Amino acid sequence: MLYAQDFANQFESKLILLNSVHFQYYVASDEYARYDLPRLTQYAEKAARKQMRDLVKKTDWGGLQVETSLQTGHPGQQICDGARGCAADLIITSTHGTTGFKHVLLGSTAEYVVRHAHCPVLVVPSHERPALTSTKTQT
Repeated sequence: MLYAQDFANQFESKLILLNSVHFQYYVASDEYARYDLPRLTQYAEKAARKQMRDLVKKTDWGGLQVETSLQTGHPGQQICDGARGCAADLIITSTHGTTGFKHVLLGSTAEYVVRHAHCPVLVVPSHERPALTSTKTQT
Protein backbone atom coordinates (compact mmCIF):
# COMPACT_ATOMS: atom_id res chain seq x y z
CA MET A 1 0.00 0.00 0.00
CA LEU A 2 2.87 2.39 0.72
CA TYR A 3 4.07 1.98 -2.86
CA ALA A 4 0.64 2.92 -4.21
CA GLN A 5 0.44 5.85 -1.81
CA ASP A 6 3.84 7.18 -2.90
CA PHE A 7 2.90 6.69 -6.55
CA ALA A 8 -0.40 8.56 -6.14
CA ASN A 9 1.36 11.40 -4.32
CA GLN A 10 4.00 11.63 -7.06
CA PHE A 11 1.35 12.04 -9.76
CA GLU A 12 -1.21 13.91 -7.63
CA SER A 13 -3.75 11.14 -8.21
CA LYS A 14 -6.72 9.82 -6.32
CA LEU A 15 -6.13 6.50 -4.56
CA ILE A 16 -8.92 3.93 -4.40
CA LEU A 17 -8.40 1.14 -1.88
CA LEU A 18 -10.40 -1.94 -2.86
CA ASN A 19 -10.89 -4.93 -0.59
CA SER A 20 -12.70 -8.02 -1.80
CA VAL A 21 -14.30 -10.55 0.54
CA HIS A 22 -14.34 -13.95 -1.10
CA PHE A 23 -15.05 -17.45 0.13
CA GLN A 24 -14.27 -20.41 -2.06
CA TYR A 25 -17.25 -22.75 -2.15
CA TYR A 26 -16.16 -26.15 -0.94
CA VAL A 27 -18.36 -29.22 -1.01
CA ALA A 28 -18.62 -30.68 2.46
CA SER A 29 -20.17 -33.89 3.68
CA ASP A 30 -22.04 -31.89 6.31
CA GLU A 31 -25.30 -30.85 4.64
CA TYR A 32 -25.72 -27.95 7.10
CA ALA A 33 -22.36 -26.35 6.23
CA ARG A 34 -23.82 -24.54 3.23
CA TYR A 35 -26.22 -22.66 5.50
CA ASP A 36 -23.30 -21.15 7.39
CA LEU A 37 -21.84 -19.47 4.29
CA PRO A 38 -24.10 -16.38 4.31
CA ARG A 39 -23.39 -15.81 8.00
CA LEU A 40 -19.63 -16.27 7.48
CA THR A 41 -19.70 -13.85 4.56
CA GLN A 42 -21.59 -11.29 6.67
CA TYR A 43 -19.03 -11.56 9.50
CA ALA A 44 -16.14 -11.30 7.02
CA GLU A 45 -17.65 -8.19 5.41
CA LYS A 46 -18.14 -6.58 8.82
CA ALA A 47 -14.53 -7.34 9.80
CA ALA A 48 -13.24 -6.08 6.42
CA ARG A 49 -15.18 -2.81 6.80
CA LYS A 50 -13.68 -2.28 10.25
CA GLN A 51 -10.16 -3.04 8.97
CA MET A 52 -10.62 -0.57 6.12
CA ARG A 53 -11.93 2.16 8.46
CA ASP A 54 -9.02 1.57 10.85
CA LEU A 55 -6.50 1.66 8.00
CA VAL A 56 -7.85 4.93 6.62
CA LYS A 57 -8.06 6.48 10.08
CA LYS A 58 -4.56 5.45 11.21
CA THR A 59 -2.70 6.28 8.01
CA ASP A 60 -1.21 9.68 7.30
CA TRP A 61 -2.31 10.24 3.72
CA GLY A 62 -0.53 13.59 3.40
CA GLY A 63 -3.45 15.33 1.70
CA LEU A 64 -3.99 12.51 -0.78
CA GLN A 65 -7.58 11.97 -1.88
CA VAL A 66 -8.53 8.43 -0.78
CA GLU A 67 -11.67 6.42 -1.51
CA THR A 68 -12.50 2.95 -0.25
CA SER A 69 -14.46 0.15 -1.82
CA LEU A 70 -15.52 -3.14 -0.25
CA GLN A 71 -16.67 -5.79 -2.70
CA THR A 72 -17.84 -9.38 -2.38
CA GLY A 73 -16.74 -11.91 -4.96
CA HIS A 74 -13.69 -13.07 -6.85
CA PRO A 75 -10.93 -10.55 -6.00
CA GLY A 76 -9.47 -10.41 -9.51
CA GLN A 77 -12.86 -9.79 -11.10
CA GLN A 78 -13.74 -7.18 -8.47
CA ILE A 79 -10.46 -5.32 -9.04
CA CYS A 80 -10.87 -5.34 -12.83
CA ASP A 81 -14.54 -4.35 -12.69
CA GLY A 82 -13.85 -1.61 -10.13
CA ALA A 83 -11.00 -0.19 -12.20
CA ARG A 84 -13.12 -0.21 -15.34
CA GLY A 85 -16.06 1.37 -13.48
CA CYS A 86 -14.03 4.34 -12.27
CA ALA A 87 -11.95 4.61 -15.46
CA ALA A 88 -8.69 3.98 -13.59
CA ASP A 89 -5.49 4.78 -15.46
CA LEU A 90 -3.41 2.27 -13.50
CA ILE A 91 -3.91 -0.62 -11.10
CA ILE A 92 -1.26 -1.22 -8.45
CA THR A 93 -1.50 -4.56 -6.70
CA SER A 94 0.79 -6.74 -4.65
CA THR A 95 1.71 -10.36 -4.95
CA HIS A 96 2.60 -12.85 -2.26
CA GLY A 97 4.82 -14.81 -4.63
CA THR A 98 2.88 -18.07 -4.40
CA THR A 99 4.33 -20.69 -6.73
CA GLY A 100 4.10 -24.38 -7.43
CA PHE A 101 1.23 -26.55 -6.28
CA LYS A 102 -0.18 -23.85 -3.98
CA HIS A 103 -0.37 -21.46 -6.96
CA VAL A 104 -2.16 -24.11 -9.05
CA LEU A 105 -4.74 -24.70 -6.32
CA LEU A 106 -5.30 -21.12 -5.21
CA GLY A 107 -4.45 -19.17 -8.34
CA SER A 108 -3.06 -15.68 -8.28
CA THR A 109 -5.16 -12.56 -8.01
CA ALA A 110 -2.31 -10.47 -9.42
CA GLU A 111 -1.99 -12.80 -12.41
CA TYR A 112 -5.74 -12.63 -13.06
CA VAL A 113 -5.68 -8.83 -12.91
CA VAL A 114 -2.70 -8.60 -15.28
CA ARG A 115 -4.51 -10.82 -17.80
CA HIS A 116 -7.94 -9.17 -17.61
CA ALA A 117 -7.49 -5.49 -16.70
CA HIS A 118 -8.44 -2.78 -19.17
CA CYS A 119 -5.48 -0.62 -18.12
CA PRO A 120 -1.82 -1.13 -17.19
CA VAL A 121 -1.11 -3.09 -14.01
CA LEU A 122 1.89 -2.58 -11.75
CA VAL A 123 2.59 -5.60 -9.53
CA VAL A 124 4.83 -5.06 -6.51
CA PRO A 125 5.98 -7.63 -3.94
CA SER A 126 4.02 -7.57 -0.69
CA HIS A 127 7.15 -8.08 1.38
CA GLU A 128 10.91 -7.74 1.16
CA ARG A 129 12.55 -10.41 -0.96
CA PRO A 130 15.88 -11.98 0.06
CA ALA A 131 18.82 -10.92 -2.09
CA LEU A 132 19.82 -13.31 -4.85
CA THR A 133 23.22 -14.85 -4.42
CA SER A 134 25.47 -15.74 -7.27
CA THR A 135 26.22 -19.42 -7.84
CA LYS A 136 29.38 -18.63 -9.83
CA THR A 137 32.65 -19.49 -8.19
CA GLN A 138 35.71 -17.32 -8.25
CA THR A 139 38.57 -18.62 -10.43
